[in-house]
Amino acid sequence: MSLIGIISENKNEAYVNKVINKNFSTDTVINITEKNITNIKNIRFETLLITGNNEKILKKIDILKNIISGVKYLIINADIKTNLLVLDNINIKVITFGFNSKSTITASSVNEENILICIQRTVENVKKELIEEQELMVKINNNKTNISLLMGLVTLFIIYNKKDFKL
Repeated sequence: MSLIGIISENKNEAYVNKVINKNFSTDTVINITEKNITNIKNIRFETLLITGNNEKILKKIDILKNIISGVKYLIINADIKTNLLVLDNINIKVITFGFNSKSTITASSVNEENILICIQRTVENVKKELIEEQELMVKINNNKTNISLLMGLVTLFIIYNKKDFKL
């Protein structure tokens, strides 16, 4: 069983949990919070998704580096500069997302109903299959949802070969 860890801003945790529960088995995903990060510092995750700037967690740099050093995939929001500090001297597969033009996954177009996700570089999924550069149309169910957060979740679904995901 592969474990997925998710770090998001406190205000987004409920939405992230709702989307994850629709698309993954609940025993494979752990929401990393400021309350549990110390207790799970030795758990080995296959993938870690960092969607937002949760300052209290990102300040625990030694614990976070320990968690990151054991992952196969790190999916990280490239628009948040403080996130990038945790990557110093770590050799893992990093997949970036965000509105930054150099991100692996970005948004080509956003409107009230859809977001056009652009995969700008070939990435390898967990089945060792290559996902070529392409654009994916994703329907937005709630236009108040943070687009960067959606890009992070879609990136996770791409890596886990979830084609019919629900947001």
